[in-house]
Parts: sequence; C-alpha cells; structure tokens
Amino acid sequence: MTNFVQRMLSSFAILLFVAGVTFVKIQVFYVLIGMMLAASAFEWSNLYTKKTAHNFIFSSICVLLYCLAVYFDCGWLVYISLIWWALIFIMLGCYVKHPTPGLKWSRITHIAHGLMLLVPMAMTLVIIRTFGIEYLVILFVWVWSTDLGGYLFGMNLGKHKLLPAVSPGKSIEGLLGSLIVVAASTSLLYYFFDFDSYSLLEYILVAIIVSLFAVIGDLYESMVKRRFAVKDSGSCIPGHGGMLDRFDSLTAAAPVLAALLFFMPS
Repeated sequence: MTNFVQRMLSSFAILLFVAGVTFVKIQVFYVLIGMMLAASAFEWSNLYTKKTAHNFIFSSICVLLYCLAVYFDCGWLVYISLIWWALIFIMLGCYVKHPTPGLKWSRITHIAHGLMLLVPMAMTLVIIRTFGIEYLVILFVWVWSTDLGGYLFGMNLGKHKLLPAVSPGKSIEGLLGSLIVVAASTSLLYYFFDFDSYSLLEYILVAIIVSLFAVIGDLYESMVKRRFAVKDSGSCIPGHGGMLDRFDSLTAAAPVLAALLFFMPS
C-alpha cells in the first residue's frame, strides 16, 4: 500500500472520528476527548523515554487532571493557556536564533510542557462544545483549511522559507495560502450556519487569528521533535505519524477560539 493511499484511508478514519466526537452526546464526548488526550500524552512522554510504565503514568496524570478540570468547570484554564502560548511564541523566536536540534531538555521541563500543552487543549474543546456543536465544526474546518492551504500553496508556490530552523518544509507562501483557504472556507460556513450577529468580515478576522495560532501549534511540535531528533511523534495513524502529528494545531487553536468565544457577545 502506497503512502498516498495510507494517508487517504487514515484521513477518512480521522474524519469519521471527528464527526463522531462532534455529534455524540456530551457524556460520550467527554470520554472520546479523554481518549484522544491519553494517546497524545503517551506519545508526548514517549519522545523523552521509551519506558512504557513512565509513559502510562504521565498519560494517566493528564487524564486525571482533565477529569478534574471538567468536573470543577475550570474555565480559567483558557487564560493560563493563552499566557502559555505567548511564552511559546517567544521560545520559537529564541530557537530560530539559537537552534539546538538533538538537544533534549530535562525530564521535568518535558513533563511541564506536556501538561500545559495537552490538558488545556482537552478542556477548551469541552468549553467550545458548550457554546454549540457548530463551533466545534468551525474549529475543525479552520484547522484543516490551514493545513490544506499550507500544503497546496507551499508545495506549488513555496520559495521563501518561513522558519527553516524549526520546520524546513513550511514557507511564507504556504502561510499566505493557509489564510486564503481559511477565508474561503469561512465564507462558505458563514452562509451555511446562522451567524447573523456578526458580519462576514468579523468572522474572517476571527478565523485568521485562530489559523495563525494553529500554525504556531504546528511549529511548536516541529520544534520539539527537532530537539528530540525524531520525524514523527508516533505511528498510530498510517501515513500521518502519531496522534500529536495530526492534532498539534488544535493545541493552540482550541484555547484561542475558546477565549474569543468568552469575549464575543452572543
């Protein structure tokens, strides 16, 4: 089976999973997000150590914190996550100036990054769901439009590298292409859903903000993988790599959309 066929079959399976996550009852939604979190946390820990017991413990801690956050309705995690991603933005800039491929950070640092990366993502997906299923659909469309635009424009027009020290494959043309595709998909969604409270231009502006953070989430995971000198975070999704490789953009995009929903009047 060719890599292209694997990617297509895997993409279809992911689409079914996302559709299931989006439209199931809220209790089942909690469980499915917890499963996604557990798999992502296991892969994150596995970047540092191949000891299954250690990875299982870290994964269990992430799921426990997620359960507590849902039970106690910890919406404040959105703001903690925003501060975190502001720091990550600075960290990416430092890495560009002083790249350190193959140089691991400490175990404690890796655990801290994993907790701040994964638990808020899971919680903010729950928060977005409380605003309405349509917002989850919009989030997934924006993230995938970002990936699709970056891939198509980058592959065909990409000449100027975006951050080669972090991700050699990404280009400025790909980033602009992502924003174009996101704007186009938002225009379609605007007339598909009943969003009379805001103008199309306002929704496109929100979409661009979320898309830019999706790119930052992708770049952050690329930076981490370069530090650990690995190509993929895992191999559970044929043709794509691991769970983190597929949903890395959500780690930044979900908290940002949740924060915007808090501040946008209904």
